[in-house]
Amino acid sequence: MVKFLFIHIPKTGGVSLNTYAKNVGLDWYIDPTKKNNDGRPLYHETFSEKLVEKLNPDFLLTSLRCPVEQTKSMWSYLKIVREGKPGFVKMQPFSEWLRNPYDGIYGYQWGNLSPNNYVCFFGNGNPDIEVGPYVDGNFDVAVENLKRFQIFDFNNLTKQFNDFIFKFSNKEFDLKLNKSESNFEISKDDVNYIKKIREQDLELCKMFNIKTTGD
Repeated sequence: MVKFLFIHIPKTGGVSLNTYAKNVGLDWYIDPTKKNNDGRPLYHETFSEKLVEKLNPDFLLTSLRCPVEQTKSMWSYLKIVREGKPGFVKMQPFSEWLRNPYDGIYGYQWGNLSPNNYVCFFGNGNPDIEVGPYVDGNFDVAVENLKRFQIFDFNNLTKQFNDFIFKFSNKEFDLKLNKSESNFEISKDDVNYIKKIREQDLELCKMFNIKTTGD
């Protein structure tokens, strides 16, 4: 059976892909030992050579997303989760959160889900690095690692993934999106700030033909 190792970078459609793979019975790796604080599976898998050696997959897969849209989606996700909890503290406005994501309002893991060079981090091959504010990985290492991957563009994920997977599954994948997640306007200053703090990710997306804001 064909083995797939999917590296799930936050807010790139990975939960939908993981659910699809599970439902159609693909040999698709999800580490069952990794849980978040409410006991649900933690789907975000960081690339590592040890994992590749352990699983010996036939395909390495990941999906990438425009850093601007991904950052907006992360804020929206955190807002929904934070404000849905009893005794919540209201989520910061987007511009404030973008520039100061560590102000103490977050519960358990949410402080680590701040604007970061996620692509560079998850593709860097060191799962022991802690995600922190504006974390960077080694850009050149991430480039070489990502060259080994089948990479899908979140903007066209349904078609690209189905074009790839039809050899292995007779059921089509359909990305289910919360349309409001990143469908809100932000200022030009915010866009430029994201492009500055996520410069590595922006460059990686362009290298691997991912549509980005301003293309």
